[in-house]
Amino acid sequence: MKKVIVIIGILLWTINLKAQVGGISASKLTTICTETVSANNIEFEPSFYFNSSSMAWNDAGKKQSIFSDADSSQIKSGFAFRFSYGLTKNLETGVTVSNNMAMANWGFKYHFFNKKKTSLALIGGINTPLGNRTTDKNNKSTENVLAGGLVITHHFSEKFGMDADIQYQRHLFEQAGHHHQDFFFNTDLGYYIIDKIQLVSGFNFSSTDGNITQYQLTFNPGITVEKADNFILVMQFPYTVLGKNTYQSFGFGMALTIMID
Repeated sequence: MKKVIVIIGILLWTINLKAQVGGISASKLTTICTETVSANNIEFEPSFYFNSSSMAWNDAGKKQSIFSDADSSQIKSGFAFRFSYGLTKNLETGVTVSNNMAMANWGFKYHFFNKKKTSLALIGGINTPLGNRTTDKNNKSTENVLAGGLVITHHFSEKFGMDADIQYQRHLFEQAGHHHQDFFFNTDLGYYIIDKIQLVSGFNFSSTDGNITQYQLTFNPGITVEKADNFILVMQFPYTVLGKNTYQSFGFGMALTIMID
């Protein structure tokens, strides 16, 4: 018998298929959790995102308009697919691909520690370009990266919980004008205000080290509604609050997660 669990959720302000460990499951809003997909189960997740920008932070960290016309804005949207598989009780692996198959994020998660209210997991993966591009074999792209990190989940009480992860990625090939390594820190705090309705507040920080230094901090408020037995509605409204050499953005996304055992 196959059990199908459908989840509609809101994703991070942008699904950047070139950044962070991909192909593995998360809880609450966007931060990875230590829990793995059950052994021999599959998660399939098509996802959609949208964000809008009209302002940006320059090299001095000063915010300024992107356009000369104050009424203009830059809109970005996209579609992606995630496939995650539970290899064993505490190990999952998977891949996230863009809708045009241009990028693939291969990842794994290993849940190795669980004591009382706290658990830990290791994550890792490789992000690689697939197709729909012109390549120069003598000038490798920095899109090939190795990524890894540590995840912690802590339950303060039955109603109040936290997921957090810290990640590092290194580009395999350096190329003039591109960055070389990236750091990420993500956290989600969730509290059930009433039965099966959870308020969530998330923060996402990323820092890029290369020819041009970049960083940004995004605030992600949201809510999850879990009234149905096999259906969870998650809403998130991320907003970039601080940055350097990056856009100030706000947006939303949507994902449909299907679990089959």
